[in-house]
Amino acid sequence: LGLIASGALLAVVAAQDTEKALASWERRGITGARIGTLDADPHRRVSRTGSIDGPIPTFAVDELARFFAERGITSSP
Repeated sequence: LGLIASGALLAVVAAQDTEKALASWERRGITGARIGTLDADPHRRVSRTGSIDGPIPTFAVDELARFFAERGITSSP
């Protein structure tokens, strides 16, 4: 999840505006999806994969940078 999300836009939209935002992006050819819900209680923050809810994952290091570093690939000339 972290690797495929590198470079993706995650937008926080008020619940009542979700459908409006998705429709606006769709008109511009941008695919979007509601992937979770934020709540004031951090223990109730969940993401949805299909029909399964789970905790929103966190990553200590950017996953794309980690992927390249593990393979010894650097950006140095």
